[in-house]
Amino acid sequence: MTIPKPPLRTALLTALLMAATALLIAGLQPLRSDLYWWHTAVGEFISTWQAIPDQQLFLFTVDPEAPWVYGSWLGAVALSVFDEFGGAELSLLVRNLAVAFCVAAITYSLARRTGKLAPTLIAAALATTGFVWFLPTEPQALAAPVAVIAVLAAWRLIRQADRLWIALVLPLGVLAVVNLDVSVAIGLTAVGIVTAAELIRVSRGNDEGGKLIAAAFACAAAVPATIFGFAYALAYWPQTLQSLFSPPALAVDSALVAIITAALVGWLWRAGLRQDQPPRLITTILLAVTAAMALFAPTTTAVFLTVATLLFADLLTNRLSNARGFPSGWRLLAALIVVTAAAVVVQPGVDTRAPILNTIHSDLRDTPPHTGTISEALPLRCAEELRAARGEPRVFHHPDHAGFLLAQLLDAEQPRAMLFDDHRHLVDQDLRQRAELVRSDAVARGIFQSEGIDAAVLDRQLYPEAVQELDDAPEWHDLREERNERFGCFVLVDPNR
Repeated sequence: MTIPKPPLRTALLTALLMAATALLIAGLQPLRSDLYWWHTAVGEFISTWQAIPDQQLFLFTVDPEAPWVYGSWLGAVALSVFDEFGGAELSLLVRNLAVAFCVAAITYSLARRTGKLAPTLIAAALATTGFVWFLPTEPQALAAPVAVIAVLAAWRLIRQADRLWIALVLPLGVLAVVNLDVSVAIGLTAVGIVTAAELIRVSRGNDEGGKLIAAAFACAAAVPATIFGFAYALAYWPQTLQSLFSPPALAVDSALVAIITAALVGWLWRAGLRQDQPPRLITTILLAVTAAMALFAPTTTAVFLTVATLLFADLLTNRLSNARGFPSGWRLLAALIVVTAAAVVVQPGVDTRAPILNTIHSDLRDTPPHTGTISEALPLRCAEELRAARGEPRVFHHPDHAGFLLAQLLDAEQPRAMLFDDHRHLVDQDLRQRAELVRSDAVARGIFQSEGIDAAVLDRQLYPEAVQELDDAPEWHDLREERNERFGCFVLVDPNR
């Protein structure tokens, strides 16, 4: 059965309405990612030195020559530029716009394919929730719009195998994102391989078999595009893969990816698909491959979300075959105007945003800088004190504050190892376990002395024993002790005592 397509104007208005909704929801989210600050600092380093790091930087607890390659160098440079011209607020706005674009592209595709309002909106709501939740203000947000377009092109080839020229979107998309975030490019490469395999299968006995084979080779060209498109690829691919992929952590994001995948595969297996839907096997394979990528390389989640949304829409359309069509364009336009107006007032840089977000999120800063944008649970004033104290401190801190401290303390022209640990899991496991003891036992002075640590940024709620120990130690001084703040900012003033 051929599903009648809605007019282009109707599909476009529906896409814009969902994009405005995504922009509204994203605008209500503050900047929670510590990795944003880390990427911004590394981007500043790359801009200053005109070089991609090939060794670990910034950690004094790791061999300074330990190999490590940064797979998001261009995305980090872009974030550092945004931060320089508009602060964290501009970067957050760019991320919100990226989320809105992804939702708009998916919704438009759904509206044209399903021809029904209910499955389109329900599936688009899944996409909106997923992209707002999974897409942080990091380099993968800049790569996500291109990734979504590439996956939509691959899905069309799998479904209809027409307009074969769009197979070129995959390798071109890879070239566009591979230096923004190489793991996203690897995710698109996996999609390209699966799509190429399906086109080769369809080409057997097909009158246009030659064209289908050519399209398959175009999709598979995503592989060399990834390898040769990434700067320093030939020399540093082993280190790059090691830095990008790690065993999936037991976190909420990983659990959600696994649950969504299991639910869709179960529904797909039980419900079956009509002949005019994508083949069950290739659809399941594509979902499983992108889910595995999202688990082992979380920055590829945008690829997984697009595949999951498209599959969910196909299954939902079968179930809601009698659903109503789209409302009139005037109703959609009226809803679009209202939602867009609401979305604008909560965007970063708009004066009305801070009071609204401070009402919703009680932990946000209510004074400059970054009012209503970042949490009070960041050591902003402590970092300012350390920067004003000058010197070259070796700082003990919680790993969740590594990016923020790096962004505040880094001198890009004279970079040095200053941090105890960060998100890269490069620190020896034994030292990590000893650092955990600082939370509950009075061992801070001994560990700090053995590791040459002469500064510490300690959350009084996380490290009560260490704060008390250093408060009582005559050789340590808290730069913020008279301000009754959440963080203790300790410096070693007399190592001989």
